[in-house]
Amino acid sequence: MHRGNATPPRRAGDGVTTKLSDLEKSLESIQLSQANPASNAAAPLSGGAALLQHLQQGGRTAPPAAPAVSRAGGIQVHPSRTFPNQSVKIAVQLPASPHPRTLVLGLFRASLKDQSRPIFLRSLHFQGTTATRIQVRAPKTIGEFEFRVFDELSPDALVLPSMPLAVLVDLPYFEESSTTLDTKLDHAATSQDIQVVVSAIMAYARVLEAVPTLYPTHGSRLSGLLTRLLELRWDMDEWHDKADDAESSVHGALRSFFHTVEANRHVWDIVSPTTHQAIDFAQRHEYCGVFDRYFSSFASKQDYWSVHLGVRPQETPVSAWWPPLLDAANQWMAATCQQLMPDLASFSATRQAIYERVSAVVHTIPTPPNTTVALDVFGSSNNFFGSMASDMDMCLVVQPPVQDPKIKQRLLQLLVARLPPDQFDNLDTARLTARIPIVMFRDIPSTIECDVCVENALALRNTRLLRTYALADPRVRQLAYLLKHWVKQRGINNAADGTLSSYGYIIMLLHYLQRTEPPVIPVLQTLSPAWQGTEIDIL
Repeated sequence: MHRGNATPPRRAGDGVTTKLSDLEKSLESIQLSQANPASNAAAPLSGGAALLQHLQQGGRTAPPAAPAVSRAGGIQVHPSRTFPNQSVKIAVQLPASPHPRTLVLGLFRASLKDQSRPIFLRSLHFQGTTATRIQVRAPKTIGEFEFRVFDELSPDALVLPSMPLAVLVDLPYFEESSTTLDTKLDHAATSQDIQVVVSAIMAYARVLEAVPTLYPTHGSRLSGLLTRLLELRWDMDEWHDKADDAESSVHGALRSFFHTVEANRHVWDIVSPTTHQAIDFAQRHEYCGVFDRYFSSFASKQDYWSVHLGVRPQETPVSAWWPPLLDAANQWMAATCQQLMPDLASFSATRQAIYERVSAVVHTIPTPPNTTVALDVFGSSNNFFGSMASDMDMCLVVQPPVQDPKIKQRLLQLLVARLPPDQFDNLDTARLTARIPIVMFRDIPSTIECDVCVENALALRNTRLLRTYALADPRVRQLAYLLKHWVKQRGINNAADGTLSSYGYIIMLLHYLQRTEPPVIPVLQTLSPAWQGTEIDIL
């Protein structure tokens, strides 16, 4: 993917990997250390407890302790990309420090944020060493997974950083999924169970979305299934006691399903030309976006509209734009974009300067050993959709991560107390005790309003996602600025007033650009959860 010359603000400390802290155990350790100071020397605090105690003491550094034992360790997975039910070899290397005997290796869905629902657990036996090996089977279903090592008696804290495992679609899984869909459609035709139909369609769509390569031998079978699903739209007319909204749910699922078929070239390329034409006609001529359903003819669409809306749509041919009008529209959009879009070099330089001023203050915040606090930027200041006057949203990134609101509040208090008055003013700490603590201030040199929170991983990832889309094609930014200007002029860009935020409009625009023929941008949401905004090849 081509990237522009302008560089978004970057933070120090990228790539630092530490184990997660056990928050409840840490808070308990604080109470124990306060009740029995003597025990504190024998069992020093770690993680969130150490950081909280360090901050409560005003950041004073404790007397030098004995040299820390190396904490090197990790999980190795081979292969890291495999197929369902295939053998996977795991090597676990623990840190040199003492470890409990109740350690387990668990496999989890990558989207699961805790250790509450493992796919399986395996006890780890080290026999006097800090390394062990184990062989397991990959899950029988596809998706993104993670291997995690933790204490079975204290599952909230990971002993080692998790390692990903991608389970891909192979030909046997593809064939089995097709058979399953056929069977469920047979059952649904007998029972006339619409919910079975919808769940079967969505499950098969997830398989087709993940097909990683061409399977030509399955093309005939797949084409037959797609034809059956196309015919299902009209077969349902014969079902008894079907609710109108239930039928629409099937049509909506089919609409999304056929989009998936069109989007994955490994699937689309093995489908027969006849099926190509049938899907294309259904998507572009038989589908009605007003009611999210297909109509077998324009006359049936008119009848449905007449009953439900009291109007009959008229069939008018779509004519090409008059060339002079098209040229004038393009010139207007180009001129308007030039007024709305900031110069990227100037925009990035201004934001980078603010970032460096605030980051310099962040680096003065005292932290205990093995804990880091860095600054990152999210939102319009870092996704290439902002204006020169946009606020600058920042967050403190703590390693190991913290969840305790007391720690977050104290970190922000220390930050505000250290902001130089000749560089920052209009300090506002009114939201420091809110559910999500935030402090606000103004950067004097640029007059830009700033706010800082603690630990906002979702916003950081969304920022990387939008930034990548912005760099994928120059038309993305141009249309986004025009759209933001259009909704602002009409006062429909405020979520607090019941309308959409700018982020919501941009997401809708991206969806449209993914569905044009041909598509303007790829579907980056299909990337692995492990993706961190690095450069990729979209061709």
